[in-house]
Amino acid sequence: MAALLLLVPTVGHGAAARPQELADVLQTLGRVSALYGDSALSFACVERISQTRFRSLDRIDTRTSHTFDYFYVFNTREDVDASGGQLRVGLQDYRTRSGAAADGTAEHINPADLGVAHLSRAYSWVFIFGTEASPNFIFIQEPDGEALGRPAYLIGFEPRLPIRPGLNDWSGRAWVDKETMQLLRVEAVTSAEFLQSNARAAQLRAEGGLNMAMTDDNYGFLHAEVEFGIDKNGLRFPSQALLTGTLVRLEQGDYAGYQEAARELLDRGIRMDRTFRVEQSYRDYRFFSVRTAIEVEERIRGQGGAGAD
Repeated sequence: MAALLLLVPTVGHGAAARPQELADVLQTLGRVSALYGDSALSFACVERISQTRFRSLDRIDTRTSHTFDYFYVFNTREDVDASGGQLRVGLQDYRTRSGAAADGTAEHINPADLGVAHLSRAYSWVFIFGTEASPNFIFIQEPDGEALGRPAYLIGFEPRLPIRPGLNDWSGRAWVDKETMQLLRVEAVTSAEFLQSNARAAQLRAEGGLNMAMTDDNYGFLHAEVEFGIDKNGLRFPSQALLTGTLVRLEQGDYAGYQEAARELLDRGIRMDRTFRVEQSYRDYRFFSVRTAIEVEERIRGQGGAGAD
């Protein structure tokens, strides 16, 4: 394995410009997304998933922990995973038990088969700014902030209808390092339960089978927080992720009501009435290829070769 190089763009080397307009930030993030796409299959790490499930009134029911060897694979066809979820063509999580068997083999494990909820593809948030996903989002520039002790642009994002599962089904905000244009932190909310029922209701209405408005109801919501605290090879990687589930009763059962509930969860988080809480931590990153500091820098600035669109 090649030795790792510390490839952090510096101001002295002409690091990424500090754009003030949202369009400039998004354009730069598109190049960062392409750079991450090149790196996704070039690392592995150790992931620990710790799950706590709650009864009513936030009383703990069970606690479990699992450790996996974690990396990405490229799924070449649409498929259905073991938990019944749709897998899109593209990068997917791949986990094996930590440490190979005596014969050197390692079995693929889906945490859902172990009864463990988890945040999929914690590495992949930057891809919402890429060429495939970005047209499916509405981006909002919010007041600048700070994350991991670094000044940051704060970019809000919401799905642009129609919603496509696995592509634009999260609403949230991203903290982007002002100097390196790397993601520092992401918070996001989704409810597959609501989105699926809403899509089905819209279909029935179109077919003339549903004439009434959707009624108020409780829906399962997910609240995700990811920190990119690992700085390796000039790029930032997830250090920890937190996924929390809760039930939310919508005041109105349409998409506007859903988005209002999502924004409220982003503003206040989830403290009580949790159904589960999952902590995912990442360590011992191993890399199988490296770039030079100049390559990383030029690609982010749009001066490199392939992928610098």
